Amino acid sequence: AGYYGFTFEQVFKGTGGLIQFRYPVIAAFHTLMMQNIPGNYPNIHWGFMEAGCQWVPMAIQDLAVRYHELLNEELPKDLFAQRNVFVTCQFDDDIPYVLKYTGEDCLVLGTDYSHYDHAADIDAFTHLREKSGVAPGIVKKILEDNPRKLYRLD
Repeated sequence: AGYYGFTFEQVFKGTGGLIQFRYPVIAAFHTLMMQNIPGNYPNIHWGFMEAGCQWVPMAIQDLAVRYHELLNEELPKDLFAQRNVFVTCQFDDDIPYVLKYTGEDCLVLGTDYSHYDHAADIDAFTHLREKSGVAPGIVKKILEDNPRKLYRLD
């Protein structure tokens, strides 16, 4: 038994995967950015997947504070582009809001085709084009240009 009689498995099961799947992605992103590990490996493209992109504003706001307080530096405004960082988004994320933190050159669509969960939508591409509130030029980047850059397909 864990704290107050709950096991970690019981707590994790009750979150619908939030702690099991999304928090490790956020923690990895935060650690890599605080240590500037991508800066030491400028030819590597870093992909943060399976967690949507809603976490990005919170992580960036926290990083900005920690950069200032712990490193006595300002967080780079173009952090994602500068460090070759890409994040998967889901069509139902608040992409216009997240773009304020990421810029338009680092989001790629995560479809989760192999899983049966809320993100496994065969029509995700159509939904992104029609329901996301994102301009067509940015949708093209998310669906075509950014994945090519992430996976070096050009």
